[in-house]
Amino acid sequence: SKEPESTGPATKLVGAVVSGVHTDLVVTRYTDNTFVCVTQLGKLGTILQVERDQVRSGEEGGKKVVYSSTVLLGQDSEEIQFLARVLAERSQLNKPMVLCVGVKGLTIKLALEAVVSTQSTWGLILQSKPRTVLSCSS
Repeated sequence: SKEPESTGPATKLVGAVVSGVHTDLVVTRYTDNTFVCVTQLGKLGTILQVERDQVRSGEEGGKKVVYSSTVLLGQDSEEIQFLARVLAERSQLNKPMVLCVGVKGLTIKLALEAVVSTQSTWGLILQSKPRTVLSCSS
């Protein structure tokens, strides 16, 4: 009898040059979580949990989407929290994300550049139907 084919989680790997340094972005979509790794060091670095929340805004009982992030392992910084929120907003995060950031000397400017450099990848990864995709580009 033939074994059923395993589809596994959808994975995408993209390389880009950010401020003159090769940067890898790895995104794996699981049914209940999305795993994202942004690294220039070839290591996971700081690991965060990012979640979407809704808070009431004062206007007519409307709700506003906000993103909260918690460092699970590694060093917390304003820059890492900023990168987590920007990635969550750009990807229109609707399920929890585990984010790994391995970038030495991360600044707000560098975080924005990393997001812009990999922007074309986000829609493909997070909105497409799950399938396994491995590709590298620079």
